[in-house]
Amino acid sequence: MKETKFKQTEVGMIPCDWEVVRLNDSVMFLDSQRIPIKDSDRKKMTGHYPYYGASGIIDYVDKYIFDDDLILLGEDGANIIDRSSELAFVIHGKCWINNHAHVLKPNEDFNIDYLANYLESLKYDQYNTGTAQPKLNRDKCGIIPIVKPPLEEQKLIAQALSDVDAVISTTEKLVAKKKALKQGTMQTLLSGKMRIQNGKWIKTTHFKQTELGPIPQEWEVKSLGSITQNSSYGVGAEAIPFNGKAKYIRITDIDDDSHRFEPSPLTSPAFYENKHLVQENDLLIARTGASVGKTYLYNAKDGKLVFAGFLIKMNICGADSKFVFYSTLTKYYQDWIVSESARTGQPGVNLQQMKKLLIAIPSSKAEQTAIATVLSDMDSEIAALETKLAKYRQLKTGMMQQLLTGKVRLVSKGD
Repeated sequence: MKETKFKQTEVGMIPCDWEVVRLNDSVMFLDSQRIPIKDSDRKKMTGHYPYYGASGIIDYVDKYIFDDDLILLGEDGANIIDRSSELAFVIHGKCWINNHAHVLKPNEDFNIDYLANYLESLKYDQYNTGTAQPKLNRDKCGIIPIVKPPLEEQKLIAQALSDVDAVISTTEKLVAKKKALKQGTMQTLLSGKMRIQNGKWIKTTHFKQTELGPIPQEWEVKSLGSITQNSSYGVGAEAIPFNGKAKYIRITDIDDDSHRFEPSPLTSPAFYENKHLVQENDLLIARTGASVGKTYLYNAKDGKLVFAGFLIKMNICGADSKFVFYSTLTKYYQDWIVSESARTGQPGVNLQQMKKLLIAIPSSKAEQTAIATVLSDMDSEIAALETKLAKYRQLKTGMMQQLLTGKVRLVSKGD
């Protein structure tokens, strides 16, 4: 294989046998064929044809307006800037597309998967024409420069990226499956329908009626306040020092799903007291805003933490802390939070309300711990899969940087 020679272009260095063309010259824009449907009308059109918007399928309808292999490029929305989901993606077959996604039909000298990956790799800040909301208008899209390798090389690049996509997709499905399994297991164990005794799972046959509904005879209903101590509110950032030994955990640092986080370093020179440090068995609860009710159970591996003013700290002393934590992930807890936080204009709960939360708890500490261990092990398995998934996504990003710039060349046999 000959050594690749490069040339300078408006998008940087690329192989000499590659070109830079405009998106206008690479695709047909089929935007004029799009038809938006109001929510009220879609309810009357329920069917099996996907209805696409800027970030993917948002509904299914009983008619279609496209039947082709196409690329959709999001036209408006925050995703243009923050890229929280795919902005450019390939669709196949019969579908309906609204006016929030540009519809692109690649020319014959472009591989559709290569072009979609290239468009997905770009940053669109410089093409944004929106003010209140990010937007990619038709004219700006048309002048986007596209790196164009020979068609056969496009296909090889697309196949290599497709192979990684397949691994990513498989792992995503496995993560989703494990999360669904965990939810089912939580429902079974935290309701007492199944119990763990001496390492064995046993179906519960005798229940008693309580204010929380039927629970096993050997379980109790306790208020959160009766099993916690040293409860307090957090401290504002202006009262926190940076001493190289602590981090500051805010509501936004608590993840909706996995409840893991990346807290921020402390930056203020002021003083904080030990009461603002998070200790073993401390449960943190978000007390206001859209995040109200989110919880985090302190883990020593997260290091020294100081908790923010919009968090409540409750030290769990009368039960297994992990069991109590998992009880705050149930539908019952979420419904209770919604009910309690809706009592004021701004969604929120206070310490006195949280102390009144009722939890069904096994009388035996050993059973509490056994249930918590099962759920914790499932969390560890999910976390390991999510770590793999992050690595696969990082691998694809690295491959795109190398393959889409020609730094690494793929050639067919015989070249």
